[in-house]
Amino acid sequence: MSYWKKEEKMKIINKLKERYRKASKKEKGIILNELLHLTNYNRKYAGWLLRNAGRRVFLKRKGKKLVIFVGEIRKKKRRKRARRKIYDKEVLEALKEIWRVSNFLCGKRLAPFIPEIIPQLEASGRISPSDSTREKLLRISAATVDRLLKDEKRKVALEKHRGRPKIRSLVMRQIPIRTFSELENPPPGYIDIDLVYHAGGNPGGDFIHTLSAVDIATD
Repeated sequence: MSYWKKEEKMKIINKLKERYRKASKKEKGIILNELLHLTNYNRKYAGWLLRNAGRRVFLKRKGKKLVIFVGEIRKKKRRKRARRKIYDKEVLEALKEIWRVSNFLCGKRLAPFIPEIIPQLEASGRISPSDSTREKLLRISAATVDRLLKDEKRKVALEKHRGRPKIRSLVMRQIPIRTFSELENPPPGYIDIDLVYHAGGNPGGDFIHTLSAVDIATD
């Protein structure tokens, strides 16, 4: 039994064809025996392949005329399986709103909190998902979240890059600011300041800011 693949058998035939055609009757028998040993083909069929390899042959099959190129190596085209779309437009729109409310968390951080966020957004009327959409959102994985939001993340990144001035760099030019890593055993008076806004993820309307100031040396 031969373990050669069809493509490999055709390569062997293409190498032997010229030798076979120029050989004597006795030598042809030896070449044919060699080919039969390698390919396990029928003797009559193997001889026909060696005689016609590299040529176009006209055949008749089931009343139809066919033209084949003997010895041609054809690579099989892999068919791409059509992927069944599970997460539709409705899921994507709801996911976008959840992502905005979470302050643009990555999929790995966002996915575990989706079951907690959905009821709050439904109560506020910001999303109204169907039962099937809610079920899909509850079982969505972190990798799928990142995949679905890929285009939206690109848009947000472009908006940030284009429209907003670099306020921090402007402030640093006017006020000397040192980071914590630059301070080694600072004396009292060096303050670490942080501003927190309490808007619940929605910057619209009125809300409270908290300004915290910590003296690094005495904390």
